[in-house]
Amino acid sequence: LAGFHNVRVHTVASRANISDLAAIADSVMSHPSVRQWVVFQWWGRRAPKSLTETMAINAESIRYELTKIRARHPGREIIFAETTEREFLNWMIQSSGQVVTFGSGPEEEFIIGNLLTGEIADITRHPILDFEAMARGVPVTPQT
Repeated sequence: LAGFHNVRVHTVASRANISDLAAIADSVMSHPSVRQWVVFQWWGRRAPKSLTETMAINAESIRYELTKIRARHPGREIIFAETTEREFLNWMIQSSGQVVTFGSGPEEEFIIGNLLTGEIADITRHPILDFEAMARGVPVTPQT
């Protein structure tokens, strides 16, 4: 990472790698150019049940590990992005023109309009779109 400043690193924490999270943190934090480390809770939005059973991990387990990691790396910005915090913050336009939003809960996908048959203004006013929440997202700038 030589020559780079204010780098953000993303890592997905899962049941498969939770025991490696401290070593991953040590590696990430060894680079002074890393300004933020964002740890995402594994999100099996479209995963088969068998993969979800292998990878899914509860937020409490990740929080516990991050508490220990933060103690080892004081003053470093480590952000936890749980699936519940990301719910309804993502939306996409499919190749069919259909605009959907999705979350981490049981109702994963909500159709909010279609760009081929609807007006953008109507789609963006859909009540499920919370642009204020989307704008917050995961912080881009260091926390103060």
